[in-house]
Amino acid sequence: MPLWPTPVAVPENWPAKMLVELSLARGTALLMTGRSIRDIASELGLTEGIVRQYLKATFKQTGTKRQADLIRVVVQRLMQDL
Repeated sequence: MPLWPTPVAVPENWPAKMLVELSLARGTALLMTGRSIRDIASELGLTEGIVRQYLKATFKQTGTKRQADLIRVVVQRLMQDL
């Protein structure tokens, strides 16, 4: 069983931006479990290039430049919500 649950079906009329944001979040969550870009791409049914593009977009949104920094930012934000 994957560590990240398979998402429920999304409505066809969802804006493309919401679908991209969902993919960004899922990719980041998978990255936090220690999966490689290749593993994430395989699990999400995407190419490694697309996963890298999503990762770059996530870096830009969070103001980070490395995977370790991204994980640190996400964990800090999660801890603030506790």
